[in-house]
Amino acid sequence: MSKGSRPPAKKASPAREPQSAADAAVVSGPIKKNPVESVITTLPIIMLLGGLAFYYFNERRQVDGQILIDQIEQIDGAFSGISAQSEKPEAQRILWIKTPSRLRGGRVSYKQAQQLDVLTDGDPITVWAAPKVQGSKTLWVVKLSSDGKVLIEQEVDSANADTQTSTRVTTSANKPATLMQQ
Repeated sequence: MSKGSRPPAKKASPAREPQSAADAAVVSGPIKKNPVESVITTLPIIMLLGGLAFYYFNERRQVDGQILIDQIEQIDGAFSGISAQSEKPEAQRILWIKTPSRLRGGRVSYKQAQQLDVLTDGDPITVWAAPKVQGSKTLWVVKLSSDGKVLIEQEVDSANADTQTSTRVTTSANKPATLMQQ
């Protein structure tokens, strides 16, 4: 064989003739799938879609919800930084607070994160945060102070039966956070 020439092509074998009626049905009929196989194949896809829908539904409730003022908690610790998913204004940002027992996080908005540029790692801070969804462990920062200076103070709307009032988180030197109706 010379360089660059191809080997001769193999001849195709003739089609096998069915030997019985059962062989003929198998060769010519549609392929049947086992129903259990079908369920096992599609179940992970259904679970993935269900999980994504559940995640996005709950995330939308977190973002669009109102602060639950009756669940505001005070966190004393040291500033540890802010993490962000991206630089986009709508991206999720988390303020990290180093407490004596553990590292805690609270969500902040883009605007709030910009107000915290003056803080450096280890600065003592006091944060008041609350969830937006009943039973959630995700806390949203309502107020933040460092060295007696308030850096973030968010107006929180609470719906009363008849009217809507504005609530501010207020503190005094040695007392825990209280809520003041205006």
